[in-house]
Amino acid sequence: MKRVTKGLVLAVGAVGALALSSCVAPEPKVTPTKVASPTQTITQPALEEFYSQKLQWKGCGGEFDCAKLEVPLDYENPTAGTAKIAMKRLKTTSEHKLGTLVMNPGGPGGSGVDAMKPENAPYFFSARVRENYDVLSFDPRGVQNSEPKIVCRTDAEREKDNATYYDMDTPEGRERGMADAKRLGEQCLTNSPEMTRFASTANVARDLDIMRAALGDNRLNYLGYSYGTYLGAIYADMFPARVGRFVLDGVLDPAADINEVAATQAKGFEEALREFSKQCQERHADDCPLSGGTESGLAQIRTLLDSLIAAPLPARDGRELTASLGFTGIIGNLYNQASWWQVLMPALSSAIENGDGTALLQSADYYNSRESDGTYSDNSADAFMVINGLDYTSVGDLAMWEAQAAQMEKECPTVGKFFAYSSLGADQWPVPADTEAKREVNPKLDGDILLIGTTGDPATPYSMAQNVRSYMSHSKLLTVQGWNHTSYNSQAPSCVLNITDTYLLTGKIAPDEGGAFCKVS
Repeated sequence: MKRVTKGLVLAVGAVGALALSSCVAPEPKVTPTKVASPTQTITQPALEEFYSQKLQWKGCGGEFDCAKLEVPLDYENPTAGTAKIAMKRLKTTSEHKLGTLVMNPGGPGGSGVDAMKPENAPYFFSARVRENYDVLSFDPRGVQNSEPKIVCRTDAEREKDNATYYDMDTPEGRERGMADAKRLGEQCLTNSPEMTRFASTANVARDLDIMRAALGDNRLNYLGYSYGTYLGAIYADMFPARVGRFVLDGVLDPAADINEVAATQAKGFEEALREFSKQCQERHADDCPLSGGTESGLAQIRTLLDSLIAAPLPARDGRELTASLGFTGIIGNLYNQASWWQVLMPALSSAIENGDGTALLQSADYYNSRESDGTYSDNSADAFMVINGLDYTSVGDLAMWEAQAAQMEKECPTVGKFFAYSSLGADQWPVPADTEAKREVNPKLDGDILLIGTTGDPATPYSMAQNVRSYMSHSKLLTVQGWNHTSYNSQAPSCVLNITDTYLLTGKIAPDEGGAFCKVS
């Protein structure tokens, strides 16, 4: 679910390699057209002051400008305080711009403002898109540069929590897990009381509609990755008359409950690790630390993770690689294939062959936003907890969770135990979750939403995109062959780029040419 947006150099390398292996089609010659005006009028008198606000844009480095959007803290009581949503924009110079394209990079808890660096904007948005749209990203309520900011723990507390492993197969491990989940929830409620109550995705969707109006757009044009697809789907369900051109890449199924998401992700990461083991031994035999075939390679990774439970590996600077950090270091490198060979393979070599946990620990630090001095550069982990705590409710009881855990570990023997018992933690959250958050989303739209699913996506597996397509009538699914988490960017394979850009510029979803690498259904 979390999309690694910091590793853009690696992501560009991965997608660039895929582009070379697919046929390179010329850019389609299309005439950009504006989105049709809505046929329905929406009035919300109680929120008029927010919808009619004038944004104060100021330069914030290079060609970017920034502003803060004021929104109600509690939409059921809009006079009881406000939140400020940080936005960062790159304006087009075109006199015929199509509006603003708003992007969410994932998470929940990912900072869109921090992602909009000069070197990153050309990656997220192709030249054709930047020429025709103002492109904008933002920090959802509670995230990083927005106010109030979610801060539950000190850096030292995050350090300890990241390293802790819970053996959920034992009653003692489950009790420790429940106690710590309760502690974390209480810390969030004490230290960030407003956002711990009001940072739900439904409220972020409401913020998006105020943003749309403040930007002067009749419809919202939107590009969402990973968690951003869930946000986009919920917005479409709440404000169908205001939906413009929506691209949802790396689809998170909004109807999936917390247990279903965990089980699906476990399968996705297990399959990605299996493919890594296969390719490592077949294509990189001289450098691969795994041997004996695909399943044997998986068993060696499993042995490493099991050994870390009993005896963490030493790393530089006196730190240790625990089982939890080892797991994080491994899965963090499965989000794009370039990391498989540039980072994961040598890191596993150091751990398996030399007993040195430094490289895997560095990968875990990168994923966790930990700096070399022990501080954390953003609040993504705390925001992740709070937003998920409001979006996902506990489902089932201990007997069900035990049965699901056994099934998960049977189907996903390498990573299953790290995904099991998700409901147990959610059961301890101090604020009731939104019971309406999990639902099939099928808004009545004027056009189609473009869903993008990658066949080997580990974090938001392809089955999620297929499921959403099955119940979202006004959608089309662009299937992409590959093992990366998400597919669309300015250096994507030509069929991905051309189909998506054509949609953003015209609203039309063109059929694929040949279908060997991409297929629209």
